[in-house]
Amino acid sequence: TEEGHVITLETRLEARDVIITVRDNGPGMSEEVQRRATEPFFTTKPVGVGTGLGLSVCHNLVADLGGELTIESELGRGTAIAVRLPRVQPIARTAAAPPAAIEARRLLIIDDEELVLRALRRGLVDHDVVTVSSAEEALALFETDRAFDLVLCDMMMPGRTGAELYQQVAREHPELAERFAFLTGGVYGVTEREFLESSGRPTLSKPITGDTLTELLGGPLSRK
Repeated sequence: TEEGHVITLETRLEARDVIITVRDNGPGMSEEVQRRATEPFFTTKPVGVGTGLGLSVCHNLVADLGGELTIESELGRGTAIAVRLPRVQPIARTAAAPPAAIEARRLLIIDDEELVLRALRRGLVDHDVVTVSSAEEALALFETDRAFDLVLCDMMMPGRTGAELYQQVAREHPELAERFAFLTGGVYGVTEREFLESSGRPTLSKPITGDTLTELLGGPLSRK
C-alpha cells in the first residue's frame, strides 16, 4: 500500500496437511489480544467499526473441517495467521445432470461487509441484485422500492441488527417480511437463536455456496 503495508500469502504441502499462511508487517498484537482474537465479538476497533466476528468465524470453519488456526504476532513487527487443513484425496464423481434453469429474480442483499456483497454479486450474475450496507439504507429504500423476490439480510450489523430490521419491516410491510432470509456467521447468542427460530425464516450460514443459493432461489420463498 501507499503506507508501506505489505500482506503476503504463503502455501505449502506437508505429508498429511496443507498450510496457508497470511502474513503482514502491521502493528502486531499484544499477547492479550492474541489470546482473545478468536473470541466472538472481540475487537480492538472503535465502536461501530467491525463486529469482531471475522477471526471467530474463520476459527470455527477451520475447526469444522478438522483443521487448526494459529496466530503468531509481535508488536511492531506484524502478524502471521496460519490455517492447517488435512489433505484429502479427490473423489471420483459421475457426471451430474445439469441443473434446471431458474427464472431471473430481483434480490436485495443487506450486509455491512463489502467482501460478502461482492462474493454474492458474483454468484448471482444471472439475477438483478441490489445491495445496501446497513439496515438504515434498507429502510430508506423500502419507502420507494419493495419489488424484491428475495431479501438476504445479515443478522449482525453495526447499528440496527437484522432482527430489528425484520421486526420493523414485518410491522410496516408484512408482505415483504415473508421474502426475508437471514445470513449468519455461525456465531450468535441465545436472543438471536430464539429470534431465528420464532421468525421461521430461512437461515444461511456464511460462506454461502452456489448450490445453497440455487436451492433457495428455486424454492417457494422467492416466488411469494
